[in-house]
Amino acid sequence: MSHYQQTKAYLSKLISSQHFILFTFFCSCFVLGLMLPITQDEAYYAAWGKNLSWGYFDHPPGVALLTALSGLLPGSVLLKQRLITIVLSFIGLAVLFRLYNQYLLKNPKYLMTTKIIAVGNFACLAFGLFSTPDTVLFFAWICALHEAAAALQGKPKRWLTTGFFVGIGLLGKFTMLVMGPVLLMSLISINRDQLKMRWPYLGGVVALLIFSPNLIWNAQNDWITWKFQLKHGLSQQRNHLFDSQLPSPRLAKLGDPEYSLAKVFLDEEPKSDQAIQSYNKFFAYLKSFTSAKSALSRLGDYVGGQIAMWGFLLFVFLHGWLRRKKEATPVNAHEHSMENLFFYSALIPLLIFLMFAANGKVEANWAAMYVFGAVPLLVQCFRPNFWLSVLGASLNVTLLIFAAHYARSPGMGVKAKFDRILKETYGYEKLSQFEKLQTKALYADTYQLVSMLNYYNPQLDVAQWPGYTRPSEFVQSETFWNKFSLESLKNQKGFHVISHEKIPRVIDGFKAIDFSRIRDCKEGQLEVTKYSQDVEATHCTKVHTWYLAEYVPK
Repeated sequence: MSHYQQTKAYLSKLISSQHFILFTFFCSCFVLGLMLPITQDEAYYAAWGKNLSWGYFDHPPGVALLTALSGLLPGSVLLKQRLITIVLSFIGLAVLFRLYNQYLLKNPKYLMTTKIIAVGNFACLAFGLFSTPDTVLFFAWICALHEAAAALQGKPKRWLTTGFFVGIGLLGKFTMLVMGPVLLMSLISINRDQLKMRWPYLGGVVALLIFSPNLIWNAQNDWITWKFQLKHGLSQQRNHLFDSQLPSPRLAKLGDPEYSLAKVFLDEEPKSDQAIQSYNKFFAYLKSFTSAKSALSRLGDYVGGQIAMWGFLLFVFLHGWLRRKKEATPVNAHEHSMENLFFYSALIPLLIFLMFAANGKVEANWAAMYVFGAVPLLVQCFRPNFWLSVLGASLNVTLLIFAAHYARSPGMGVKAKFDRILKETYGYEKLSQFEKLQTKALYADTYQLVSMLNYYNPQLDVAQWPGYTRPSEFVQSETFWNKFSLESLKNQKGFHVISHEKIPRVIDGFKAIDFSRIRDCKEGQLEVTKYSQDVEATHCTKVHTWYLAEYVPK
């Protein structure tokens, strides 16, 4: 054997090692976790961890417990929060590999390829990086599949542990309910005799008991989380889900003092009220003809989002498919009854959220748990090359490292308005230190802006003013909205509202007396323009544009 062949054999053995794959995954997520700034949702859930409860406006309490546990660790806030996530995903992938080892492929070559692809897609890398409800969901989903596989193979008592992990998943995210039809279809197709036993039903009881604290909390809080999630999934209005403790802001009209403060920032001459109403009617008329197109567009976005999760691995599958056609004697994949479990765990989430996508916008991560069952099926179907799989997974990680570096040191090549990375992460730390924000009680229009400002500067104690955008935990929970009561605001000299709207809202009992535009520039500075100044052309490649209004009691 030549030196080259010996080296290749050694590298193949090393990379094929399950421990090496898991170690590489852990190191990659650790490096990415240190490089990538906090994202908006992570900052939001970090606030939950400081106010533990059995339920929240948006989700069950699983992610709040994760962020609360991070407070017990030494180090920076970002490191602590993501380290818990990385460790949990590491354990989850070890369980997934054990499932693949026991029930998947006898051919070691394709088994290792499966593991490489399982950790190298974007869904799994996000699982190991971002502290969100999906972290708990993915972990519980994998463990439930592992236990269900054992139960289906003749150990019916394992339905109890399956139920336990289903309950844990429900405490992380309600989409764990999708596991119900997955297990039912698997039972019918693999071992329907177990439907006559008590163990699958007792497993359901265990899941209900684990999940019951959140059910009790929701019953005591008018089922607020369930109402929000149903409206969220159906893309319906959600502002009526809460009773505001503060006056709801109104859009300013021509002639209002608030409207006059914004004249300098308007891109065009203001239209009359009649012209605005005519425009809205015409737009609604056009929209009635485009609803079908919008549905097709949403379906296309959903399908595209699921495909995009594979990144460079798509080319690996394509190469495997082309090569497979030319093989005179194709490799026979190991057939096992557990393939039905993988099949339903991949197909059912995709179909359920495809139906949701026909009615409203569906985020790509909602069905992402399908990946864990889809990987072994895709490997059997396309038979990708091992070394190309390693290359594809490595390129996906490299792309994320580049994105993390770009978030900290943005170049000038991407138009900021299309730049999702910077929109999520850039400029909030500078904004939180802006001197004028420190002078009075501060409110923001979105929960994302509240979260980011409080994350970088907790002393600001920002709250969300209800009525601007969709409600959140900052509006629902008394712990957050009771920081500033209406009476206390009237007794103070006033307050600030920072929003994304170029015209300040009208707030009953108060009047706007000052208005400024704040631009976050990729060049590194904050550009502040007051309403009384002329707008001048500057060298600012803006990422965000915020507007700061100062209100005083009438």
